[in-house]
Amino acid sequence: MAQQLKKSDEEILAEVMAVTLSSFEFKVKEISLKDEQTEKLQPFNFEVVTVDAHGQFVNRETQQAFSFVELLVEGIENYSGNDKQIEQQQQLFYLSNEKNNLSEEKKSLQNNLIYVNSPAEQAKLQQNFELPLQQTQLRFIGLEMVAIPRGTFIMGSPPEELKRQKDESPQHSVTVRPFFMGKYQITQAQWRFVAQLPQVTRELKPDPSRFKGDNRPVESVSWKDTVEFCDRLSNHTKRQYRLPSEAEWEYACRAGTTTPFHFGETITTDLANYHGDYTYGDGIKGINQKETTEVDSFGLANNFGLYDMHGNVREWCQDVWHSNYKGARTEGSAWLSDKHEKGLNSRVLRGGSWYDYPGNCRSASRCKIHFDYPLDIIGFRVVCSGTARTKIIIHEYEKTAQYFIEDLGNGIPLEMVMIPGGTFMMGSPQIEKGSRKYEYSQHQVTIKAFCLGKYQVTQAQWRAVAAFPQVNHKLKPDPSRFKGDNRPVEPVSWEDAVEFCDRLSNHTKRQYRLPSEAEWEYACRAGTTTPFHFGETITTDLANYRGTDNEEYNIWSGSDDDRPKAVYRKETTEVGSFGIANNFGLYDMHGNVYEWCQDHWHDNYEGAPTDASAWLYDEENNRERLVRGGSWRNGPILCRSAYRDGENPKPDNTYNAIGFRVVCGGAPRT
Repeated sequence: MAQQLKKSDEEILAEVMAVTLSSFEFKVKEISLKDEQTEKLQPFNFEVVTVDAHGQFVNRETQQAFSFVELLVEGIENYSGNDKQIEQQQQLFYLSNEKNNLSEEKKSLQNNLIYVNSPAEQAKLQQNFELPLQQTQLRFIGLEMVAIPRGTFIMGSPPEELKRQKDESPQHSVTVRPFFMGKYQITQAQWRFVAQLPQVTRELKPDPSRFKGDNRPVESVSWKDTVEFCDRLSNHTKRQYRLPSEAEWEYACRAGTTTPFHFGETITTDLANYHGDYTYGDGIKGINQKETTEVDSFGLANNFGLYDMHGNVREWCQDVWHSNYKGARTEGSAWLSDKHEKGLNSRVLRGGSWYDYPGNCRSASRCKIHFDYPLDIIGFRVVCSGTARTKIIIHEYEKTAQYFIEDLGNGIPLEMVMIPGGTFMMGSPQIEKGSRKYEYSQHQVTIKAFCLGKYQVTQAQWRAVAAFPQVNHKLKPDPSRFKGDNRPVEPVSWEDAVEFCDRLSNHTKRQYRLPSEAEWEYACRAGTTTPFHFGETITTDLANYRGTDNEEYNIWSGSDDDRPKAVYRKETTEVGSFGIANNFGLYDMHGNVYEWCQDHWHDNYEGAPTDASAWLYDEENNRERLVRGGSWRNGPILCRSAYRDGENPKPDNTYNAIGFRVVCGGAPRT
């Protein structure tokens, strides 16, 4: 007698549910990222000094770093130069800097701006470059971007550091990816050029500064102004410019040092522009300038080749203010916020200013201010995460899965996909960009096979089930703001979604319910470990999310990294409209509408179940319930596989970005 083949868990589940499975084909897309180099880096020399506790020089040396220059051309409307000529103009810029660096008399303005060369200089340069002489009549404003290497450092200040504040603790290790940072604070000349570029979100004053000077840092600019500057510059250069994260700023400022200042144990007004009537430690009093100074006035950099990291103007960072580093990110990205935290309008400032005491200019010192406030002690410098443009490569392939169709009547099908059992790591690693403390710590979960809706529940499906006999409370037949039979139903409360499942269960004699949070994440990941089931990133060609910055709350970016932003549709789309599924054959797991889960909200995964059951409190009360997946109105960071949030479960919750999909996994009712 032939040996009987053992049935799979999926086949057993299908028998238990009394359904017949069929196969279907679907397309899967996988994203990989490739950096394409667009600039050649140039070496530059700079001087670094170290001082003792009294401010006396104990070491002075010349070091070398690498940079590229972003040329901002005034008079570009009359310029018809090709790429080769632009490259040659960059070389002219580097030669001019080299000439200025050899000059006895420092002229900092010439280090950033090239004006018309003398006839003799033009003739000399003409021997080396195929440029028409009139080409040098253009005014080139150079934005020099210094290569900052990858590294790990201890962020924050030790308890024994003089003038430290409690918001600088606890110290913690942070690993930072390589990036490029402005050699200097953004100057007024650079600001004026970018301010005349096409507007992205808001207007910019061409000359906001109190203390005038082309090569002085721009000041009296709000955080929102600086974000607009970065967006305009990004559009103009086709590279992604932004503010530094707070971790990137401190890492770049310290440049390998652990002392209060990158100069050493103290600071003097021979090294930086701050309120010199006050001292730090055993340092000496100095000059109180009472105004900004030109960038690089002191001629001294830190070990990375960055100037004026202490004093002159405070510098905006991306991050939302947090009162300490508990739960801080460890991979160097900006620490943003969500509705569970306060202070969304306060942003971080670093570095101190001409007005500040020396203790406020330390590498670890931090403060906050409202993102709309421009003050004459505040400026910024910019970051670019590479001279490479990131190319998104999409691989497409076909797969097969099994499903069954639940007939809801009137030709309305509910397609349920078989999800195989397995084990996965739930939550996000702390190095994942955008990860939050609510997603920690990662833990292994084992899942049994179940069936999950191929799509989010549609308005047509909702209307069909809303017409079934009531179980606990009434359902509105047409609650959605964005109308369309094949759009996801929204807004629906958690209690409404449970009522839907109860009515559907009674009608079909099968057990329908909301997924547990673990089941949802397992189904979304579908065997992947990347932030999205597509890969390391996401695009608005693949999912419906907010592809532009959130100007209203400023709590998320329209890009999950330093890659171009895209479309903001401002509404739901029809389910499956992108035509791309994950490896299990599920559509729209990222974006469109949030999806309810069974579980109560918990602040982290301490004590979470490992068997994929719903994590519930003993008492119901009005505790928040879990939502997953992000929505049309959220940035990509909030659409990651691991992202989680809590919402009011009651019927009065009319947030129009929440829908759901259903699970079937139980024996038929008798």
